[in-house]
Amino acid sequence: MNVVKAGRKAVFVSFDESDVQIIGNMKSIGIDLGQHVASGRLAMMSLRSNGHSPEECFLKIVDLIRRHKPDILVVDPLSAFTETAYPFAAIISESVVDLAKSRGITFLGTSLLNQASGEIEASAIHVSTIADTWMHVSYVVQNGERNRALTIIKSRGTGHSNQVRELALTSKGIDLVDVYVGDGKVLFGSARLEKQQLETRDENLEEVQRARRKFELGRGVAELQARAQAIAQELASKRREAELEESAETLRSVARRSAITQRGLIRRSADDTRRHPMRKRQRIGH
Repeated sequence: MNVVKAGRKAVFVSFDESDVQIIGNMKSIGIDLGQHVASGRLAMMSLRSNGHSPEECFLKIVDLIRRHKPDILVVDPLSAFTETAYPFAAIISESVVDLAKSRGITFLGTSLLNQASGEIEASAIHVSTIADTWMHVSYVVQNGERNRALTIIKSRGTGHSNQVRELALTSKGIDLVDVYVGDGKVLFGSARLEKQQLETRDENLEEVQRARRKFELGRGVAELQARAQAIAQELASKRREAELEESAETLRSVARRSAITQRGLIRRSADDTRRHPMRKRQRIGH
């Protein structure tokens, strides 16, 4: 899709379905191939007839490539060449891949396995040995469902993931979904969704609990701050009272000392008068 959207050309060869069926089926997952066929960027050919030998099918593909000059070639499935008793079917399958490589055409081919088991990875035609990238699509039956799993067996010259992904066909197209891996389980489909929903619920509950703990801590801090502020105010008030009391005590001490001094002076004056009464009279006479 990205190739033809970018204005490049593609060829799609099908052995299982007609062009009309493929276009209709792809529309159900949000992919409109019809518009690209109409624009001339996509050429489709169906080789469903059993009357064609593998060699004849190969020559038809060669002719379509010569006429359309595509940037990408898709053959679905390439293993259809081996469904006949033709002795060189496997060699012709490899020739299709070699033809694309020799002309600089990106080749994408599917190959059906003899068994649908996820443990079987090699195709009957063994074209995987000359392919640069080999992806394995298997079915996983779990909890009453059959889901598709995709893994990359090899990708020559490039790093690639060894993780299993779920291949989902949605109304918006093909999607690769991370499977759930945890608690010793690998879950697909509704089991994965249910586990993800449970985890989301647990995360939301944990978030609520964190918010509640944060609120309680905030309220506790506010209460402690208020108490600390009240204590600080009370401490300042007590210090002020102590300062005033100290000032009052100082004034009282000064007043007591002054009173004592005054009384001493008065007493000495009275004593002098009693000892020298004549001196007082003389002063009066003068």
